[in-house]
Amino acid sequence: MDLGAPILEASDGGEAIVEDGVVVAAGFTKKVLVPTDTNQGSRIYYEWVEPFLWEAAQIAAIDTPSMIIYEGMYLGLQYLWNGLRFEVDEMAQQHFLDQANAAQQEHIDAHTVNRVPQDDEEEQDVPPAPAAQPSSPSSPSPNQPAPRPRPPPRRPDSVDTIDDGETEEVEDEGASDSM
Repeated sequence: MDLGAPILEASDGGEAIVEDGVVVAAGFTKKVLVPTDTNQGSRIYYEWVEPFLWEAAQIAAIDTPSMIIYEGMYLGLQYLWNGLRFEVDEMAQQHFLDQANAAQQEHIDAHTVNRVPQDDEEEQDVPPAPAAQPSSPSSPSPNQPAPRPRPPPRRPDSVDTIDDGETEEVEDEGASDSM
């Protein structure tokens, strides 16, 4: 800043505004107006040290606590969920096992075991089987085994060729012995 003549000292009503070429008035930013041999320490302090100290104070007073709170909540909740998810998974697996066991127990409780007596056992009184009712030939009765399916009949067209309906016929357009 070129003000014409170097201003080294200035005051207003006994209150100093500029001392040794540095603005020192209350309410104004401290700035070196005229560099001299005696105000080089002020220049380093006001241009380098003071901004660094304000930045350090901001980091220490504002940024660090807010980061601690934010990261603490985020990482704390992440740690909590990582710990709980195994517990929740184990509880869910146990719940599914309990449901399957309950369904199996209901099936076991409702089931009656049909047992064939061994040769050396005496037969106990078995209630007589209900009278057989006529049923359609396609549905087996409970006391008769189901009929076995029959394979499709073979066509006696050729002795060498049997067509089971799954093979495709390949035509030979000429054999090549050179292959």
